[in-house]
Amino acid sequence: MANEWNSDRNRVARHGPKVPVTANVFDGQLLFDVGCHRGDDTAYYLRKGFRVIAVEANPTLFEECRSRFPGEIAAGRLQVLHRCVSDVREEVTFFINANDGWSSFIEPIGRRGGNYEGLTMVTVPLDELLREFGVPYFMKVDVEGAEDRLLRALRRNSVRPVVLAIEIDFYAGDPIGDLEILGYSRFRFIRQPHLEPDPELPGWAFSRCSSGPLNAATLRGMSGAEEARQQLAAIRGQSYRWHDLYATNGTSYAAAGWPHPHGPHAPWRPAASLADK
Repeated sequence: MANEWNSDRNRVARHGPKVPVTANVFDGQLLFDVGCHRGDDTAYYLRKGFRVIAVEANPTLFEECRSRFPGEIAAGRLQVLHRCVSDVREEVTFFINANDGWSSFIEPIGRRGGNYEGLTMVTVPLDELLREFGVPYFMKVDVEGAEDRLLRALRRNSVRPVVLAIEIDFYAGDPIGDLEILGYSRFRFIRQPHLEPDPELPGWAFSRCSSGPLNAATLRGMSGAEEARQQLAAIRGQSYRWHDLYATNGTSYAAAGWPHPHGPHAPWRPAASLADK
């Protein structure tokens, strides 16, 4: 692994970073599930009619996801990547925790409980994945304490997801401010794991590890930055902090042409702008 890292670093020093031809191409039918765990969110996004790039650093969970979706992978609707994503390319120790939801390359988080094993990996900058696979309409980020690093990587991309969801449990800084720098202006906190059902998919049951519904209702009634900061302060004052933060830059999702939830792949084009809801 170290030789691979050194070889890649030397190549970049000589020739500059490799930039795939898909750099900064926006794809309104595409979603990124970064930190896909067992693939519960991926299954939901696929059922909604999206194409999905699912990314997982834990090799056991990566193989589980590949085994779970053979048809979707064969049809080209899903790619499952074994990657440890960050803001820079570097060699790290990824701590595979006995509680697989705690695995992380952030040492105090990944070593929680004391029952873990270390795996040496080379991280991949998030913006490189966007250049390789395209910029999704929506991206979920659940990487156990490294969310701020992925937002830093997004600063290098001139085209960004319209909607972004990040877990904030271990976000030590100001996620609202960091998202504002990226052009996001409307925000909503979703309390985990007590998730409301998705009326667009009657009967769909969210698991405990799901991020929750992605639909028009979720993206309405979002707050401005100052109100969101007040909400964040209230959350941080509680003993229970498990929330996802959804953010949008206000781009109309009608223009992106979201798929119809009951597809397959039929266009879903709500007329409202996210920023107006």
